[in-house]
Amino acid sequence: MNPHTGRPPAGILSVTIVGPKLATADAYATAAFAMGPEVAPHWTARLDGYEAMTILADETVFKTGAFPDD
Repeated sequence: MNPHTGRPPAGILSVTIVGPKLATADAYATAAFAMGPEVAPHWTARLDGYEAMTILADETVFKTGAFPDD
């Protein structure tokens, strides 16, 4: 839920984060999902030591440079 509106996040279908610590990756993915489509791809691109893939509601896919293809 968005703490400001009380509504669930909209505009993002999925955020996947991979990295050395599973719990941290999960927390980052949850946070990015809640941030929404305008902020999440830019924020995940700056995560040190973690890679991300964000899929927006319009099916646009954003991947960080070293996100695994397989």
